[in-house]
This record gives sequence, structure tokens and C-alpha cells, in this order.
Amino acid sequence: MNIDQIFIIGGGHSIKTLIEQGLWDKLKNTFTIGVNYSFRDFDSTILSTADFGFYEGKVAQKLEQHPRKKISLWNKKVYDPSFYAELTNVPLIVAPNREDMMGKRLSNTMFLPYSTHIYHGKESFLKGIYSANLSGLWAIGVAIELLRRKGQIFLLGFDFGDLGQGTHYYEHSNHRGVGYTKWYDKELFRVNSHFECWLQEKDIKIYNVSLSSKITCLSKYTSDTFFTKIKELPESQVALRNQIRYFLKPYSL
Repeated sequence: MNIDQIFIIGGGHSIKTLIEQGLWDKLKNTFTIGVNYSFRDFDSTILSTADFGFYEGKVAQKLEQHPRKKISLWNKKVYDPSFYAELTNVPLIVAPNREDMMGKRLSNTMFLPYSTHIYHGKESFLKGIYSANLSGLWAIGVAIELLRRKGQIFLLGFDFGDLGQGTHYYEHSNHRGVGYTKWYDKELFRVNSHFECWLQEKDIKIYNVSLSSKITCLSKYTSDTFFTKIKELPESQVALRNQIRYFLKPYSL
């Protein structure tokens, strides 16, 4: 594959401004990696997920009686067959080969070796791609391997929590992560530690298009500057996906 840019579509609220400026049209002829629910808004080149609940379609919410106490609790991991059917129509999904992810294996998914806490650089395909801890981190790790550690990565909607306007840009999916900031709040004191390992890659440049993002170790772009950096590709999305399948096949289970 002859690519030098990848755009990663996260779910943070900051991407909403980009969408209002015509983001989807501007990304149509580029290499994009969508994260989780972004597939409902944009047909990315590939979809990235490291969330087993999402991948298994356990995304609905239901008020249920506690088995022992006289109270009702929200079960936020209820199987939704219609959502699961939506996932089967995604052209290409890339996920970590964790046991919990491979319980319901879809034919459109390539499972790759993963690492949770350690970045292995050039040995990532052998020792595991960092990091399967979060779907957004997984997307960055996959992007670096697809670029062969040389090129630009643009992060869209990577806020790391609620910046004051809500956690997510969309309203079409009321999943368990919407409004939930506990994990991000807990990790805030070391937010950069999740991303700093990639700074050792001198030929990879990662830009966060979210000026207010709590991730401070990455360079940031304004939306105006970002839009000037987009380069269209001559290949169709179908051709790009075929190239990805060929490239990843030796490492996929």
C-alpha cells in the first residue's frame, strides 16, 4: 500500500464542529479508520474496535430487577440483534485477537495480535499491536502498522473525556459509554502515558484535531489547518480494503 496519511474517526464531541464544516465529504477519498459507533455516520475504509460488548452486539440498555435486592438496575450490556446485523454489513473490521473478542466471529473481521500495555515497535505484528485497552488506542496502533511507521495520523474526536459539552458527538447510539467519564477521570493524571510511546517513531507524526483535548503530548491542529492537510487518494475504497486484507492476512487469525 502506498499511503502516507490515515484519518481516525473517534467519538468525542469535538468532532461535531468538523462535521458541521463538511468533514464527511472531505474524507470520502481518503484512508480512514472509524472507531466503534462512527460506522453509523461514515463508511470508513476500515472499522476498528477493541470493545467486545460492541462487537457482540451487547449495546442495548434494560431496567432489570436485582436478583437478591428489591431494587432495579440498568443492564447496559443487553444483546441487540438489529445492531449486530448492522455490524455484519460493515465492509472490513479490524480487532485484537483477544478471546473475548473472538466469541462471535464475523466473516468481515480480521483479528490481529495485540498488546495491552507495551509498545513493541517494529516487532508489533510478532509480539502484539499496542494497545487493545481502548478502541481508539487500538486504531492508532493499527494505523502505525498500516503506514509501516512512516506517515501522518490525524485524530478526530479524541478528547479523552467530557470537555463540557458531552462525551460523544452523536445522538443515535445511547450505549453505556455515553456520559460515562469515570475511566477517563481516573486516568487523567497519566493521560499522556497512553500515547507517549508512539513519539519514539520519528517518521510518524500524530496530530490531534481537538484543541481542548486533555491529551497534551501530541501536536494539535485547528480545523482550518487540518482541512488544508487532506490529500485525496486515487484508489477506490474497495481497492484499499483489498490491499489491507492482503497486507494483514499473514498476521490475522
